[in-house]
Amino acid sequence: MERSSTEVSTRSRLSGALFAVGGAGWMTIGVISEFFGPFSGATFVIAELVWMIIHFTFLAALIGLLGLAASRGRLAQSGIWVVLVGRVAYVAGEAHCLSLGSDFSPLLPIALLITTIGMILAGVGVLRARAGRGGWAVLIVGVYPLLLMFPLVILGSESLLGIAGWGIVWAVLGVTLIIGRGVESTAGRMPATGTP
Repeated sequence: MERSSTEVSTRSRLSGALFAVGGAGWMTIGVISEFFGPFSGATFVIAELVWMIIHFTFLAALIGLLGLAASRGRLAQSGIWVVLVGRVAYVAGEAHCLSLGSDFSPLLPIALLITTIGMILAGVGVLRARAGRGGWAVLIVGVYPLLLMFPLVILGSESLLGIAGWGIVWAVLGVTLIIGRGVESTAGRMPATGTP
């Protein structure tokens, strides 16, 4: 028994909507933090909770993509699992920030590195499966931190605009999934035993 392409497309578009919302939220809180931070007291707690909600939004979107990734091969599916670990690390990092009363935790750069590796693996996996242009959107999400975020950290920059920009590429990935780029072409071949 195979899952229908309609079911796969629905899940993919739902994940896309969550990525788009999460990406927009990421960009917004990043820009606000750049121009109005650093926060303290109640505003700090609110900001950290917003970050955590965004990470949970991404987690929900990624879980929805596991089945689709399975149809793209082991590399794509493994990449999504790695990204899930990265997002869990992000949640732990934000919780650590709350406990410290600081907007930095050593878990956050680790989470960024794990997420970057996972998205690159997933992007390469989708491209190898020749499943449409969606693979490029996934790959760009993984490459972006290498081009902008890590260099800013190495240079000691405290600007959050580079971090905020990552939200844009996550949102672009979401839109790509919503409009169905690279989804329908192999959706009908997804095995019923795939992860939801």
